[in-house]
Amino acid sequence: FETVTAQLNGTEDKLETETGRFNASQAELDTVRGHLETATAEWNSTEEQLQTVRGQFNRSEDLLETCSSQLNKTEDKLETSSVQLNSTQEQLETVRGELRNALY
Repeated sequence: FETVTAQLNGTEDKLETETGRFNASQAELDTVRGHLETATAEWNSTEEQLQTVRGQFNRSEDLLETCSSQLNKTEDKLETSSVQLNSTQEQLETVRGELRNALY
C-alpha cells in the first residue's frame, strides 16, 4: 500500500510538473498570438497607408498629365502668338516703308 501511495504521489508530482509546463507553454503561445495579432494589425495599417499613397500618387500622375497637356497648349498658343507678332511687325515695317516713300 505504501509503495502504491508513493507511486501515486510521484505520479501526482509529475502531473503537477507537466501541468506547470503546459501552462507555461500556453502562456508563451498566448504571448506569441498577441505579438502576431499586433504584427497583423501593423501590417494591415501599412497596407492601408500604402493604398492611400498609391491613390495620391495616381492623382499626382493625373494632375501632372493635365499640367503637361495645358503646358503644351500654352506653348502652341505662344507659338501662334509669336507668328502673329512677326507678321504684325512685318506689316508695320511695310507700312513704315510706304509712309517714308509717301513722305519723300
